Amino acid sequence: MATLDFVIRGRQLSAQGRHIDAVKVCRLGLLANPSALEGRRLLAENLLRMGRFDEVLAEVRVILQKIPDDVVALRSKGEALLGRGDSLQAVGIFTELCKNSDDLELKKLLERTIAAAANRDLSASADTSISWTRNYPEHMGDAKLATAHDPSDEVSASVFVEPPTIPVKDATAIEPQVFSTAEVVVDHMPAVSTSSSRDSSTFFSPTSGVAKKR
Repeated sequence: MATLDFVIRGRQLSAQGRHIDAVKVCRLGLLANPSALEGRRLLAENLLRMGRFDEVLAEVRVILQKIPDDVVALRSKGEALLGRGDSLQAVGIFTELCKNSDDLELKKLLERTIAAAANRDLSASADTSISWTRNYPEHMGDAKLATAHDPSDEVSASVFVEPPTIPVKDATAIEPQVFSTAEVVVDHMPAVSTSSSRDSSTFFSPTSGVAKKR
C-alpha cells in the first residue's frame, strides 16, 4: 500500500468514527513508511479521540524531533496533556499557538485549559487546608488524641499495688501437737541404770522417773 493510500484510507475511517480501524491502517502504513509524517499526524489524532494520551505523546514526539514547530503535532500534544491532567503544560503550548493563529476554536481551547488549571489549583489548595486541619487541631491543649490507650500501661507513683497472694493450705485443718520441754529432752536420752554394776537388773527411766527391772 503506498503512503498516500494508507493516509487517505485512514482519513475515511476517521471521518466515519472508526478510530480503531484508522489506527490499525496508520500503523500498518507506518511500518512500511516510518518517515511519512502525515500518516503519523493522522495516527496521533485518532489516538487522541480514543483517549490514549500516552501514545499520542509518543507519536508527536517523533514529529517534533523533525519539525519542532509543527502546528498539528503541537496541538495534539497540548490536547493530550490536557486529557492527562497536565493543564499547566497545555496552557503554555496553546498560548504559543494562539500568538501566531487567529483560530477561534484554538482560542476557546486555550480558555478552557486556563479554567481547568485554575480549578486544579483551587482543588489542591482545598486539599492542603483539609489535611492541615486534620493533622493539627485548633486547641491542642484541650484536644484528646484519638489514639489507642491501655490504662494498664500507666502506673501512678502514689498508688500501692498489692502483690498477688499465694494460696496455702488451711492451717486450722492441722492439729497442733504440744510437747513439754522436758519430754522432748528426755525422750532422746538413753536409759540410765541405777546400779553401778552393768549387769544389774534394774534401771532408772527418765520418762517415768521410777526404777524398772530389765
